[in-house]
Amino acid sequence: MNGTPRMNAIGLADLASAARSLATADPEVLRQVAALLGFEWPKASEPPAAPEPPPAEPLPLGAEPTPTLVPQGEAPPEVPLPQVGPLSASVTTLEPLGDSPLRTPVWLKGVAPMAPPSFSPGELPLEPLFAPATSRHLLTTALRTASGEGPPDVEGLIQVLARGEPALSLPSQELPTLSRGVHVLVDKGEGMQPFARDQRELLAQLRRVVGSERVSSTSFIGLPGRRTPRGRALVLPPRGTTLLLLTDLGLGGPAYSSSRANLDEWTALARRWSTVGYPLVAFIPYPPSRWPRELTRLIRIVQWDCHTTVGRVLSTSGRLRRRSW
Repeated sequence: MNGTPRMNAIGLADLASAARSLATADPEVLRQVAALLGFEWPKASEPPAAPEPPPAEPLPLGAEPTPTLVPQGEAPPEVPLPQVGPLSASVTTLEPLGDSPLRTPVWLKGVAPMAPPSFSPGELPLEPLFAPATSRHLLTTALRTASGEGPPDVEGLIQVLARGEPALSLPSQELPTLSRGVHVLVDKGEGMQPFARDQRELLAQLRRVVGSERVSSTSFIGLPGRRTPRGRALVLPPRGTTLLLLTDLGLGGPAYSSSRANLDEWTALARRWSTVGYPLVAFIPYPPSRWPRELTRLIRIVQWDCHTTVGRVLSTSGRLRRRSW
């Protein structure tokens, strides 16, 4: 074979594959295919001319010519294949590295190393859901309860006397207070997993605002009292203590989760607790358009969002039914 491949990406195997796909032994067709692939196909030498057969003798009248038989076992004519140089000229032998250390490329020696990160990926700064400037005032407004231990209610006393009724006791003004403490119910369900760090940070802030001795917490999954992460029974604080729910009220998470509580379960629980004497507050990370109307009559729901203001919290508490805790 006199020719060599003109492109390193094309080899003799490609030529053989093309000839097999065409299913032809025509030398002219193979020569054109080889030329397209970058090979030079040698022209086949002209076979020697076959001797002319002797002139046939005239056949007698009415005789039929005898057919010429082809000898059995005769091989078909061979088609010459293109020739390439020795394979050793185009094959690179790879030698094992062994245990020798890798050599640093020359270009890499001049590259300056990257500066270490200023913080690890697990310590990304947290953007609180409540605005830091108003979070303290917002928490006290949402969690305080009315107390009858204020100064004398002079206006109330005047109204009693004006109606001609006896003043059996001296009424006192109701002042908001956090003295009863707060019990935080932390939802660990699938719907609140994106807010797990926010829950921890808010719980720590509550201990600073209300006082660590007046803040307790319990974790639950789905619905308080049904299942806790550690299998513990739910123990409620004394009556009058504000119950703060850090939950989504079943609005988030997988729709067909087995631990997800429905609206009827939440409504029955809120009605039972409020009747017993627990003020209920819920911080949920969803807008008011998604709040169940039945629960807004039983729970003071506050949107857990950076756009929440103290005014919105006051308007929410005003829509609740007045209760004497």
